[in-house]
Amino acid sequence: MAFMDNKPTLFRPLASLFLLGLLVCLFIGVSIKASAQAPTAGQLKAVVIYKVIQLSRWPNEANLSVFDLGVYGASSAYIADLNNYYGKQKIRGKSIKVAPYNPFKDSHDISALLVSENKIKELVKIIQATKGRHILVFSESSKEKRHVMINLTQPNSKDVGFEINRSNIILEGLKISKDIVLAGGSELDVAKIYKETVSDLTKTKEILDVKDKKLDEQLLRLNQQTQQLDTQNQEIKKQKQLLANQLIQIKHKDQELTEKEARLDTLKIELNTQLETIEASSAILDKIETKLKSSKKSLLSQETENLTLAQKIRANVDILAKQKESLKEKEQQINIIGQTVTQQKSTITMQKYFLLVFSLIVSLVIILSVVLYRSFLAKKKSSALIEEKNTQLEKTMGELTLTQEQLLESEKMASLGGLIKGIAHEVNTPAGIVLTADSSLLERTIEIKEVFNKGEITQANLAEYLDDSIQCTELSLANIRRVAELIQTFKKVAVDQSSNDQRRFNLAEYIEQVIVSTHSLTHKGKHTVNVSCPQDLELYNYPGAFAQIISILISNSVHHGFVNKERGVMTFDFSSQGDDLVINFEDDGVGASQEVIDNIFEPFYTTTRGSGGSGLGAHILFNLVTQLLMGNIKCTQGAEQGLHFEIIIPMNIAPQEDQKDIPNAV
Repeated sequence: MAFMDNKPTLFRPLASLFLLGLLVCLFIGVSIKASAQAPTAGQLKAVVIYKVIQLSRWPNEANLSVFDLGVYGASSAYIADLNNYYGKQKIRGKSIKVAPYNPFKDSHDISALLVSENKIKELVKIIQATKGRHILVFSESSKEKRHVMINLTQPNSKDVGFEINRSNIILEGLKISKDIVLAGGSELDVAKIYKETVSDLTKTKEILDVKDKKLDEQLLRLNQQTQQLDTQNQEIKKQKQLLANQLIQIKHKDQELTEKEARLDTLKIELNTQLETIEASSAILDKIETKLKSSKKSLLSQETENLTLAQKIRANVDILAKQKESLKEKEQQINIIGQTVTQQKSTITMQKYFLLVFSLIVSLVIILSVVLYRSFLAKKKSSALIEEKNTQLEKTMGELTLTQEQLLESEKMASLGGLIKGIAHEVNTPAGIVLTADSSLLERTIEIKEVFNKGEITQANLAEYLDDSIQCTELSLANIRRVAELIQTFKKVAVDQSSNDQRRFNLAEYIEQVIVSTHSLTHKGKHTVNVSCPQDLELYNYPGAFAQIISILISNSVHHGFVNKERGVMTFDFSSQGDDLVINFEDDGVGASQEVIDNIFEPFYTTTRGSGGSGLGAHILFNLVTQLLMGNIKCTQGAEQGLHFEIIIPMNIAPQEDQKDIPNAV
């Protein structure tokens, strides 16, 4: 139908007449349908596009199920009209599907592309973007005749024509029937296009002439480089002679290598000695692991005892509360008895006065004697009652003091248990690394021993093994040192907390050790402790008291300030002020009311009594600061939120034997 290149020449006129008849029928049909009104320019363009597609062929047309017509720059209403027009029409059994298409963004294949008039300035870029993709490009009223394929023209508002640039269509790999001119199209002026092309070629030739001159210059440079290569070849010959001399030297080095192999045998003997040392180290590590396991068991038993102590503390707190109530009732009774005694004293004074006035009256003396005797009996009875109540009160106060001392000791042991738990958690990681490194080294040693026994060991294998051995040994040694440092830290902090001995210590280093021991309190909630302390600050004081103060402040923030909160921040700031040390502690927790702040240092005052709080942490903190360290402490609201504690204590305290038991006093 559209292509007659391979048909006999006699068949072409018949085909042309047939196409012309189809076109006439199509226009007659359109004119009949539009008897009410004339066809619009858009409808005429749709007819032209349909005929051009009908007379065109694509190289991959056999694989197409539909002809995809992309539209760039037209409205959605226009695209909908095209779909309605092509809805029931088919070309060679294939329907036409119209959709928006952006040639710069969309990458799927289409058969044809319609570039609307408002996008015609981008035609050159569009042709470059679609080059080689076998896309037939329709343009509207384009002035770039050299770049168009099918250019739709509109000489007036009623007529639509089209221009054909057959060369661009052929270059894109498409075929279009020669009979397309019969459909109303016009061939572009090839001569004019040729002139424009010749003009471009002339400019291109001028550019090529310039490049030829540059090429000649490069040839001159190439000749010079060839001469330099000849010179280099002569130098290469000299180097070959030097290479021959070096070969002789290599033979001498081979002899040296033989001597080194003998040394390697000596190294193998030393290696066996190192293997025996490693096996001995593994045995020592096994013992350490056994000790660590036993330590974990003792920690578990200690935690069980701490839980039992906590239960006893809660029971003792309830008993103390009841005893407080009974003490208040007894105090009221003592006040009443005191009032009675006062009244009786006034009565006795009056009686003495009456005795002096009426001493001459015998009858009154007898009466007054009887009254005095009765008053004396009543006074004696009241004194006995007061002595009995005082004895009961002293006994109750003694029990209260003993209970408070037990609670303080329990708090101390609970703090020590938390310290042990934190140190065990820190020791577990480096100990595991040591075990892994030594296990890896043992496996590697067994492998190299098997290779050695087979006689297949090479110098590279031995060097690799020695490098691995050094790395594993250094890793194990570093982590064993870390374990030793942690255990030493635990010993220092534990001894300081269990005894109140004075000694000289570096504050920054000691605070760092205490913070490590409180890791078990902060790691669960991912809380952070920031410390600002001068590195050269030396104190002669009670380090155990400092450890307890820091532990109590961190524990108070974790259990009260960071309830239902993660990633809390606690800040310690240590500074010197004359002969005094100033400690400022602040957290960003939930804070507390003014009533809680006013009573925070009172014994047994807590806001979490039902959740295991004893109310003694802040009281112990107050006693440590004011009695043992002879300082003062105050609590206020934080700058933004949370609580702020300010502690001022002397940096150096003279040894005082009578103060060693002060932290245990209430």
